[in-house]
Amino acid sequence: MDRFARGQFGVAYEARADLGELRQKRIANAQRKREEAQLDALLVWKDENVRYLTDLRPQLIAGKTTALNGALLTANNPPILFCSGGERDRAERTMPWIKEIHTIPIIEERSLIEGFVRSILSPVLNEHGLSRARIGMDEANTSLVQFMSKYLPNVRIEDGDTPLQHARVIKFPEEIALLEEATALADAVTASGTAAIAEGVRECDVAGEPMRTLFR
Repeated sequence: MDRFARGQFGVAYEARADLGELRQKRIANAQRKREEAQLDALLVWKDENVRYLTDLRPQLIAGKTTALNGALLTANNPPILFCSGGERDRAERTMPWIKEIHTIPIIEERSLIEGFVRSILSPVLNEHGLSRARIGMDEANTSLVQFMSKYLPNVRIEDGDTPLQHARVIKFPEEIALLEEATALADAVTASGTAAIAEGVRECDVAGEPMRTLFR
């Protein structure tokens, strides 16, 4: 791939990053790091780790970035997604690479966490042969860890954040190209907004100038 930003829209007349291929590369990379850490599975809740494994772009709620969505990566299956009902509807319509989705509550209130572990997480782990597994988890509240210990006493919780940090830190060529595109867009917006600032110019006019510049 050449080293310049081609733009934010998909076109048929240029070779762009193949996002499906990139997704498979990321999953394979995460699997290698999981194996190196001698983990049977990865259970992640941090937005960046869920995004890396599933490509979910979720609705965000301030202060709840590790309480809304999760993903489970096992040795022989595509990533399994845990998400809200609203996210599930969209994922089922637009993300065919996700083969297994489970609707969950916000992982915050204690009784809801217990219900999730008892009625959703435990059956999923049992179905995938992980009732006695070493599972790497990136970040979780105390209640989730406590209820996993109660309902999954033979599961050993290990560090799952470090393997995914190691997976994400080295970028694929496609990721570099996408970063360059995003940076170029941000630079253009900043430059056009800065150029529009002058005495007597209204804030709303400055805010609108970057969009007019991009679509001229």
